[in-house]
Amino acid sequence: MGRGRDHRMAFGSSGNTAFDAYKTDTLRRLEEEQTAFESFLQRLRDAKDKSEFDSFMEDRARQQP
Repeated sequence: MGRGRDHRMAFGSSGNTAFDAYKTDTLRRLEEEQTAFESFLQRLRDAKDKSEFDSFMEDRARQQP
């Protein structure tokens, strides 16, 4: 994906160094938040998979004679 790219090059300079610094920091922070959220979603999917698998194994164990 587009992570790690230099946003100053991707979007160009506005000519205002204070705004460019703010923009760079904001884009970096948003990328960090996106990475954290994607990590959270993956943990959520993993937990759901484990729960479904554990339920399957419990059902299977109950059906054994």
